[in-house]
Amino acid sequence: MVFANRTVSEAAPTYDAVVIGSGYGGGVSCSRLARMGLKVAVVEQGRLWRPGDFPTTTKARRKNMRFTGRVPNLGNQTGLYSLSVGKGLTVFSANGLGGGSLINAGVTMRPDLARLRKFGWPAEVLDDGRFVEGFSRAETMLGVGAVPEPQKFGKYHGMKRLADAAGTSLTLPTMTISHRPGPNIAGVLQYACRYCGDCWSGCNIGAKNTTGITYVADAVDHGAEVFCESRAQSIAKTETGWEVVVQDLTKKRTTKRIEAKILVLAAGTMGTNELLLRAQKKGLKLSK
Repeated sequence: MVFANRTVSEAAPTYDAVVIGSGYGGGVSCSRLARMGLKVAVVEQGRLWRPGDFPTTTKARRKNMRFTGRVPNLGNQTGLYSLSVGKGLTVFSANGLGGGSLINAGVTMRPDLARLRKFGWPAEVLDDGRFVEGFSRAETMLGVGAVPEPQKFGKYHGMKRLADAAGTSLTLPTMTISHRPGPNIAGVLQYACRYCGDCWSGCNIGAKNTTGITYVADAVDHGAEVFCESRAQSIAKTETGWEVVVQDLTKKRTTKRIEAKILVLAAGTMGTNELLLRAQKKGLKLSK
Protein backbone atom coordinates (compact mmCIF):
# COMPACT_ATOMS: atom_id res chain seq x y z
CA MET A 1 0.00 0.00 0.00
CA VAL A 2 1.38 3.42 -1.01
CA PHE A 3 -0.40 6.68 -0.26
CA ALA A 4 -0.51 9.14 -3.14
CA ASN A 5 -0.26 12.69 -1.81
CA ARG A 6 -3.29 14.09 -3.64
CA THR A 7 -5.59 17.05 -3.04
CA VAL A 8 -9.25 17.48 -3.87
CA SER A 9 -8.40 19.23 -7.15
CA GLU A 10 -7.80 15.71 -8.51
CA ALA A 11 -11.09 14.30 -7.22
CA ALA A 12 -13.87 13.00 -9.46
CA PRO A 13 -17.19 14.90 -9.50
CA THR A 14 -19.18 11.97 -8.08
CA TYR A 15 -18.62 9.11 -5.64
CA ASP A 16 -20.78 6.52 -3.94
CA ALA A 17 -19.63 7.84 -0.57
CA VAL A 18 -17.68 10.81 0.77
CA VAL A 19 -16.09 10.58 4.23
CA ILE A 20 -15.07 13.89 5.81
CA GLY A 21 -12.27 13.25 8.30
CA SER A 22 -9.83 10.39 8.73
CA GLY A 23 -9.66 9.81 12.49
CA TYR A 24 -11.38 7.00 14.36
CA GLY A 25 -14.86 7.64 12.95
CA GLY A 26 -13.74 8.42 9.41
CA GLY A 27 -11.13 5.68 9.35
CA VAL A 28 -13.53 2.89 10.28
CA SER A 29 -16.21 4.24 7.93
CA CYS A 30 -14.01 4.50 4.84
CA SER A 31 -12.60 1.02 5.43
CA ARG A 32 -16.04 -0.57 5.74
CA LEU A 33 -17.53 1.34 2.79
CA ALA A 34 -14.57 0.53 0.52
CA ARG A 35 -14.77 -3.14 1.48
CA MET A 36 -18.42 -3.06 0.36
CA GLY A 37 -17.16 -2.25 -3.13
CA LEU A 38 -18.28 1.38 -3.08
CA LYS A 39 -16.36 4.20 -4.73
CA VAL A 40 -15.17 6.18 -1.70
CA ALA A 41 -13.49 9.57 -1.29
CA VAL A 42 -11.85 10.58 1.99
CA VAL A 43 -11.48 14.33 2.54
CA GLU A 44 -8.90 15.41 5.15
CA GLN A 45 -8.07 19.01 6.04
CA GLY A 46 -4.58 18.19 7.29
CA ARG A 47 -1.59 16.87 5.42
CA LEU A 48 -0.08 13.41 5.06
CA TRP A 49 2.37 12.92 7.95
CA ARG A 50 5.01 10.23 7.60
CA PRO A 51 7.51 9.01 10.23
CA GLY A 52 10.23 11.64 10.47
CA ASP A 53 7.90 14.50 9.47
CA PHE A 54 6.45 15.29 12.89
CA PRO A 55 7.71 18.46 14.63
CA THR A 56 10.19 17.88 17.46
CA THR A 57 11.02 21.43 18.62
CA THR A 58 8.92 24.13 20.25
CA LYS A 59 9.41 26.37 17.22
CA ALA A 60 8.31 23.65 14.80
CA ARG A 61 5.28 22.77 16.92
CA ARG A 62 4.29 26.43 17.14
CA LYS A 63 4.52 26.65 13.35
CA ASN A 64 2.08 23.75 13.08
CA MET A 65 -0.48 25.20 15.52
CA ARG A 66 -3.87 26.60 14.52
CA PHE A 67 -6.11 28.73 16.77
CA THR A 68 -9.87 29.16 16.38
CA GLY A 69 -12.89 30.09 18.49
CA ARG A 70 -12.86 32.96 20.97
CA VAL A 71 -9.41 34.04 19.84
CA PRO A 72 -8.24 35.47 16.52
CA ASN A 73 -8.16 32.74 13.88
CA LEU A 74 -4.44 32.34 13.42
CA GLY A 75 -1.98 29.75 12.23
CA ASN A 76 -1.61 27.12 9.59
CA GLN A 77 -4.93 25.64 8.39
CA THR A 78 -3.22 22.36 7.60
CA GLY A 79 -1.06 22.42 10.73
CA LEU A 80 -1.00 19.30 12.89
CA TYR A 81 -2.27 20.87 16.11
CA SER A 82 -5.57 22.72 16.47
CA LEU A 83 -6.67 24.65 19.56
CA SER A 84 -10.26 25.87 19.65
CA VAL A 85 -10.89 28.22 22.58
CA GLY A 86 -14.49 28.44 23.77
CA LYS A 87 -16.41 29.82 26.73
CA GLY A 88 -15.55 27.42 29.54
CA LEU A 89 -14.33 24.76 27.13
CA THR A 90 -11.17 24.47 25.05
CA VAL A 91 -10.65 21.66 22.53
CA PHE A 92 -7.24 20.40 21.44
CA SER A 93 -7.37 18.30 18.28
CA ALA A 94 -5.32 17.25 15.27
CA ASN A 95 -5.35 17.82 11.52
CA GLY A 96 -3.73 15.19 9.35
CA LEU A 97 -4.31 11.78 7.85
CA GLY A 98 -5.22 9.85 10.99
CA GLY A 99 -6.92 12.69 12.86
CA GLY A 100 -6.71 12.57 16.64
CA SER A 101 -4.93 9.21 16.54
CA LEU A 102 -1.79 11.11 15.47
CA ILE A 103 -1.40 12.97 18.77
CA ASN A 104 -3.03 10.94 21.55
CA ALA A 105 -1.29 8.60 23.96
CA GLY A 106 -2.85 5.59 22.27
CA VAL A 107 -4.28 4.20 25.52
CA THR A 108 -7.33 1.99 24.91
CA MET A 109 -9.95 1.07 27.51
CA ARG A 110 -13.23 -0.71 26.90
CA PRO A 111 -16.19 1.13 28.42
CA ASP A 112 -18.12 -0.40 31.31
CA LEU A 113 -21.38 -1.62 29.77
CA ALA A 114 -23.16 -1.33 33.14
CA ARG A 115 -22.30 2.36 33.31
CA LEU A 116 -23.44 2.92 29.72
CA ARG A 117 -26.73 1.20 30.59
CA LYS A 118 -27.08 3.37 33.70
CA PHE A 119 -26.70 6.52 31.60
CA GLY A 120 -29.41 5.55 29.14
CA TRP A 121 -27.76 3.58 26.35
CA PRO A 122 -30.48 1.35 24.80
CA ALA A 123 -30.46 -2.38 25.43
CA GLU A 124 -30.83 -2.94 21.68
CA VAL A 125 -27.30 -1.55 21.25
CA LEU A 126 -25.63 -3.12 24.26
CA ASP A 127 -27.13 -6.59 24.40
CA ASP A 128 -26.99 -8.05 20.89
CA GLY A 129 -23.28 -8.91 21.05
CA ARG A 130 -22.29 -6.78 18.07
CA PHE A 131 -21.27 -3.85 20.27
CA VAL A 132 -18.64 -5.95 22.05
CA GLU A 133 -17.67 -7.60 18.77
CA GLY A 134 -16.94 -4.13 17.41
CA PHE A 135 -14.43 -3.51 20.18
CA SER A 136 -12.68 -6.80 19.40
CA ARG A 137 -12.44 -5.89 15.73
CA ALA A 138 -11.06 -2.43 16.52
CA GLU A 139 -8.48 -3.85 18.93
CA THR A 140 -7.29 -6.26 16.25
CA MET A 141 -7.12 -3.57 13.57
CA LEU A 142 -5.28 -1.11 15.83
CA GLY A 143 -2.84 -3.70 17.19
CA VAL A 144 -3.89 -3.15 20.79
CA GLY A 145 -1.66 -4.64 23.48
CA ALA A 146 0.18 -3.92 26.73
CA VAL A 147 3.88 -3.06 27.05
CA PRO A 148 5.62 -6.48 26.89
CA GLU A 149 8.30 -5.85 29.58
CA PRO A 150 6.92 -3.21 31.98
CA GLN A 151 9.35 -4.19 34.75
CA LYS A 152 12.19 -2.35 32.98
CA PHE A 153 10.51 0.99 33.70
CA GLY A 154 10.90 2.78 37.02
CA LYS A 155 7.34 4.10 36.88
CA TYR A 156 6.01 0.54 36.82
CA HIS A 157 7.81 -0.36 40.06
CA GLY A 158 6.60 2.85 41.72
CA MET A 159 3.00 2.16 40.75
CA LYS A 160 3.32 -1.47 41.87
CA ARG A 161 4.50 -0.37 45.32
CA LEU A 162 1.49 1.91 45.58
CA ALA A 163 -0.84 -0.89 44.51
CA ASP A 164 0.70 -3.32 47.01
CA ALA A 165 0.39 -0.76 49.79
CA ALA A 166 -3.27 -0.24 48.91
CA GLY A 167 -3.90 -3.99 48.78
CA THR A 168 -4.91 -4.03 45.16
CA SER A 169 -3.49 -5.36 41.91
CA LEU A 170 -1.78 -3.42 39.14
CA THR A 171 -3.45 -3.43 35.74
CA LEU A 172 -1.41 -2.57 32.67
CA PRO A 173 -3.20 -0.35 30.15
CA THR A 174 -3.35 -1.54 26.57
CA MET A 175 -2.20 0.81 23.81
CA THR A 176 -2.22 1.17 20.04
CA ILE A 177 1.57 0.83 19.87
CA SER A 178 3.67 -1.73 17.98
CA HIS A 179 6.40 -3.32 20.08
CA ARG A 180 7.75 -5.54 17.31
CA PRO A 181 8.85 -4.48 13.80
CA GLY A 182 7.10 -5.75 10.72
CA PRO A 183 3.99 -5.21 8.59
CA ASN A 184 0.77 -4.40 10.41
CA ILE A 185 -2.68 -5.82 9.64
CA ALA A 186 -3.05 -3.41 6.70
CA GLY A 187 0.36 -4.38 5.29
CA VAL A 188 2.13 -1.16 6.33
CA LEU A 189 5.70 -1.73 7.54
CA GLN A 190 6.29 -0.45 11.07
CA TYR A 191 9.23 -0.22 13.47
CA ALA A 192 9.17 -1.15 17.16
CA CYS A 193 8.46 1.44 19.84
CA ARG A 194 11.55 3.06 21.39
CA TYR A 195 9.62 4.48 24.37
CA CYS A 196 10.55 8.08 23.55
CA GLY A 197 7.18 9.46 24.66
CA ASP A 198 6.47 11.32 21.41
CA CYS A 199 3.10 9.58 20.97
CA TRP A 200 1.59 12.88 22.11
CA SER A 201 3.26 15.08 19.49
CA GLY A 202 3.54 12.61 16.60
CA CYS A 203 5.46 9.33 16.35
CA ASN A 204 8.53 9.75 14.17
CA ILE A 205 9.53 6.09 14.63
CA GLY A 206 6.45 4.70 12.92
CA ALA A 207 5.46 2.49 15.84
CA LYS A 208 2.10 4.08 16.57
CA ASN A 209 -0.94 2.40 15.06
CA THR A 210 -2.84 5.43 13.81
CA THR A 211 -6.03 5.16 11.79
CA GLY A 212 -4.06 6.46 8.80
CA ILE A 213 -1.84 3.39 8.57
CA THR A 214 -4.54 0.89 9.56
CA TYR A 215 -8.14 1.68 8.59
CA VAL A 216 -7.43 4.30 5.91
CA ALA A 217 -4.63 2.18 4.44
CA ASP A 218 -7.07 -0.73 4.29
CA ALA A 219 -9.61 1.50 2.52
CA VAL A 220 -7.00 2.56 -0.05
CA ASP A 221 -6.18 -1.09 -0.70
CA HIS A 222 -9.87 -1.57 -1.48
CA GLY A 223 -10.05 1.34 -3.91
CA ALA A 224 -10.75 4.41 -1.76
CA GLU A 225 -9.24 7.75 -2.81
CA VAL A 226 -7.73 10.01 -0.15
CA PHE A 227 -7.44 13.78 -0.54
CA CYS A 228 -5.34 15.66 2.03
CA GLU A 229 -5.01 19.42 2.58
CA SER A 230 -8.63 19.60 1.47
CA ARG A 231 -11.13 21.40 3.72
CA ALA A 232 -14.84 20.62 3.53
CA GLN A 233 -16.55 24.01 3.55
CA SER A 234 -20.21 23.07 3.28
CA ILE A 235 -22.67 20.23 2.80
CA ALA A 236 -26.12 20.31 1.19
CA LYS A 237 -28.88 17.78 0.52
CA THR A 238 -29.65 17.03 -3.12
CA GLU A 239 -32.36 14.98 -4.84
CA THR A 240 -30.05 11.97 -5.08
CA GLY A 241 -27.87 12.39 -1.99
CA TRP A 242 -25.40 15.08 -0.93
CA GLU A 243 -23.20 17.81 -2.33
CA VAL A 244 -19.94 18.67 -0.58
CA VAL A 245 -17.99 21.83 -1.36
CA VAL A 246 -14.28 21.30 -0.66
CA GLN A 247 -11.42 23.81 -0.81
CA ASP A 248 -7.93 22.82 -1.89
CA LEU A 249 -5.66 24.31 0.79
CA THR A 250 -2.46 24.03 -1.23
CA LYS A 251 -1.19 26.82 -3.46
CA LYS A 252 -3.85 25.88 -6.02
CA ARG A 253 -6.62 27.26 -3.75
CA THR A 254 -9.32 25.86 -5.99
CA THR A 255 -12.81 24.79 -4.90
CA LYS A 256 -14.38 21.47 -5.86
CA ARG A 257 -17.99 20.31 -5.71
CA ILE A 258 -18.45 16.59 -5.11
CA GLU A 259 -21.72 14.65 -5.10
CA ALA A 260 -22.33 11.35 -3.35
CA LYS A 261 -25.24 9.17 -2.24
CA ILE A 262 -23.65 8.60 1.16
CA LEU A 263 -22.02 11.26 3.34
CA VAL A 264 -20.13 10.48 6.55
CA LEU A 265 -19.35 13.42 8.83
CA ALA A 266 -16.31 12.45 10.90
CA ALA A 267 -14.49 15.77 11.18
CA GLY A 268 -14.26 15.66 14.96
CA THR A 269 -16.63 17.34 17.40
CA MET A 270 -15.75 20.84 16.22
CA GLY A 271 -15.54 20.26 12.48
CA THR A 272 -18.64 18.08 12.25
CA ASN A 273 -20.86 20.45 14.22
CA GLU A 274 -19.53 23.43 12.26
CA LEU A 275 -20.60 21.78 9.00
CA LEU A 276 -24.00 20.84 10.41
CA LEU A 277 -24.70 24.33 11.77
CA ARG A 278 -23.71 25.94 8.47
CA ALA A 279 -26.04 23.56 6.64
CA GLN A 280 -28.83 24.29 9.11
CA LYS A 281 -28.55 28.01 8.38
CA LYS A 282 -29.12 27.19 4.71
CA GLY A 283 -32.25 25.17 5.44
CA LEU A 284 -31.13 21.64 6.33
CA LYS A 285 -33.54 20.29 8.94
CA LEU A 286 -31.76 19.04 12.05
CA SER A 287 -32.85 18.00 15.51
CA LYS A 288 -32.15 20.32 18.42
